[in-house]
This record gives sequence, structure tokens and C-alpha cells, in this order.
Amino acid sequence: TLNSEAGKAEIETKPIFELPGNFSWLALRYEVFFGGLVFLILFLCTWFLKNYFKIHQGPQFKKIVEQKLNLIKKSIDHKNDRKVGTEAVNLIYLLLAQMAQQQNATSEWQQMILQVPQNYRDKFEAELSEKFEYFQMIGFAPEEVKLQLLSQKNILTTFDQLKKLSDKILAELPQA
Repeated sequence: TLNSEAGKAEIETKPIFELPGNFSWLALRYEVFFGGLVFLILFLCTWFLKNYFKIHQGPQFKKIVEQKLNLIKKSIDHKNDRKVGTEAVNLIYLLLAQMAQQQNATSEWQQMILQVPQNYRDKFEAELSEKFEYFQMIGFAPEEVKLQLLSQKNILTTFDQLKKLSDKILAELPQA
């Protein structure tokens, strides 16, 4: 409206959004309540299923160890000493990482062994270190050194010892 006395234009403002005069929240209370309830149920179901499948579809450590042991056994049967050495070293690192409660072994042997809890180190460090050194030499040492080591110690016997050690470690680890 215009104010003619002052010669100035005065603008009257009104809210842009107005509920109709007969609008009542009581009439919509059931729709709002049930809509919120459905949203909450869908959210909780989605959250549960996401976590459930994340747990059950993740790799099972015992199966991974068994696959590695089978791969090493096949390599022994095929007389592929280098592959036996590298796969055994990978298995030892895998066991070490699991004892250190890590996803994988990203550091060197001495750094990884320090991350393992003391109770596991007391039980397994000496034997793991011995197997690690042996299989590292089999997998990565020059041919002459490897042949000398193989003539001193049977690879199948050492593999059986590694298999027993793996079983001991798996029995000691908490089940996920």
C-alpha cells in the first residue's frame, strides 16, 4: 500500500508459505508416524544386512592358510623348490600379520615380529624364525646354497613342521 502523506511507498510483506486455515497436523499424524517408522525399519535392516554380509563374505583365515599349504604341497610334488620357498615365506608372513592383528605384512621380519603380542612371540618366535630363514634360503638364495641346504635338511620334513606350526598358531588365535 502507498502512504500518500509521506510521499513514500510502503511495502507490506507477507510470508511466502502459509498453511491453509483449516490445516491440522492431527490429520497427518498417522502418515508422519508410519512414514518415520518405515524409514527407521528400512535403515536398520540395511545396516544389519550390510554388516552381516561384510562379516560372512570376508576371507576366512583358516581357509586361506589351508589353500597356501595345499599350494606348497603341490609345489613340493612338482619339485619346484623356488616356489615352495616363496609360498612358505608368504605363509609365514601371513601368520605373522594375523598374530600382529594386521591385514597384511607390510614391514620387514624384525619390525613385524615386534608388533606381535608377547605371549605369541614367546610361543612361536623361535620356530617361526627358523622356518622363515630356511624357506627364505630355499626360495631366494643362489642355486649352490639352495642345493647345499636341501642336502642337509629334507624339504618335506620341514614343510610338515611348518604345517604343524600353522595348526598350532591357528588354534591359538581368537576366532573372528
